[in-house]
Amino acid sequence: MMTATALEMLSEAVAVVRKRGLDPQSFVDIMTGTMFGGRAHRIYGEKIITQNYRPGFGMPLALKDVRLALSEAESAGAPMPSVGVVHDRMITGIARGYAGLDWTALGLIAAEEAGLHVVPPVALD
Repeated sequence: MMTATALEMLSEAVAVVRKRGLDPQSFVDIMTGTMFGGRAHRIYGEKIITQNYRPGFGMPLALKDVRLALSEAESAGAPMPSVGVVHDRMITGIARGYAGLDWTALGLIAAEEAGLHVVPPVALD
C-alpha cells in the first residue's frame, strides 16, 4: 500500500513534468539522488519514465493489497484518503484494460488523466 501510494505520487509528478515539456529522466534523477532515494522510487521511477509496464506485480494483485489496507484502516476508524485515490486509479486502469500490466501502469493512467498523448501498451488480461 505504501509502495502503491509512492508510485501514484511519482506518476503524478512525472505527468506534470512531461506536461511542461521537461525531461522526466532529469526529474527522477534529482529526486532519487536526494530525498527519494529508496528502491521504490529508483526502480519504479525508471519504469514509469520509460513507460515499461511489462507484467510484474499485476494491477489486480496490487489492488487486492490496497483493498486489504483500506479495510484494515476502516476497521480501525482511521481514514487513508491517499490510498483511496490509489484504489480508484487501479480500478480505472483495470477498466481501461490494463489488468495484465505491472502496477507501474499507474504512470500510464496519470499521463492519460493529465491529457498527455500516450500510446497504451497492449494489455495482457
